[in-house]
Amino acid sequence: MSLIFNSIFICPDNYLFLAHLVLIHEISSCCNFGCTYKMERPFFYKASLLLIFMLVVNMAKSQLADTIYIKQLIDSALNIEFSDNALAQKTAQQAKLLAEKNKFPKLHSRALVLLGYLQDDIGNFGAAKTFYEQSLAINLKENNQKQLALDYSNLGLNAENTGDYSKAIDYHNKGFRIREEIRDSAGLSASM
Repeated sequence: MSLIFNSIFICPDNYLFLAHLVLIHEISSCCNFGCTYKMERPFFYKASLLLIFMLVVNMAKSQLADTIYIKQLIDSALNIEFSDNALAQKTAQQAKLLAEKNKFPKLHSRALVLLGYLQDDIGNFGAAKTFYEQSLAINLKENNQKQLALDYSNLGLNAENTGDYSKAIDYHNKGFRIREEIRDSAGLSASM
């Protein structure tokens, strides 16, 4: 028995297996050997808590892996933005879908902004504006001020590209005011 437990504890991924093993042991000892539930209850309770804890840990690991994967997709799309726009769009779209599915609003917003950049690169300003507006809606809901400032700046640049200079000035001013409020010195210098 000691050998089994030692090999289980060597690898943290086996903790879930251990929790299942303990839970099964407690249930079987309670049912098969005539033990009263009252006597076995503390062990059963501990095994249940261990199982629940390990499920939560595995879910957290899964979310972390998803987050890392989405960030890698976004970085990959940025790296090939100018060399292969079509592949970058496909990669950014995949990141957007995964971030949306997993309910990661910051990554969802980043993927939308990237899709906007990619559309701007090929002169598709209407589609770019749609992506920037979707990102803006997410960041308004999440109250992500730094990203809001970027969204307004992107909308301002997009309006400039389409020749709507009064709207561009309005967007840039909104972004500038947010950056002033949150004291984003790097963003302020980029806004000027």
